[in-house]
Amino acid sequence: MAWVQTARPGIATALAEVARAPTELPDVSWAHPEAGLSAAGYGAAATREGARKAVAEEKLTGLIEISEVRESDHGPGRFIVCLRGAEQASSPRRTYAVFFDDEIYKGVRLSVMVDDCEKRDFRPF
Repeated sequence: MAWVQTARPGIATALAEVARAPTELPDVSWAHPEAGLSAAGYGAAATREGARKAVAEEKLTGLIEISEVRESDHGPGRFIVCLRGAEQASSPRRTYAVFFDDEIYKGVRLSVMVDDCEKRDFRPF
């Protein structure tokens, strides 16, 4: 019985702490402090400009689609955007990985499995 009595103040304290926790969603996505800039805070203008450079480098035409920016643990940049498009109307549509580092365009390449571009939602560019 003594164990239960000593445990009760700890439980009450924990419940009080939970009651004080905020219930609203945060304004931006959380990122670890060591990671620095989070994907949610990434500049839309820099992303569009970098994607335009990638479209020009790969000579994509017609309907071009883009995914959301997210952090990457591989490639030449810390952030990645996926692009989908074709070089010509009759060409197959391919998916490309576009890399950024501190809102600076770092390069583009055909997407590989580790990029997870095939799992992303795309919207018109």
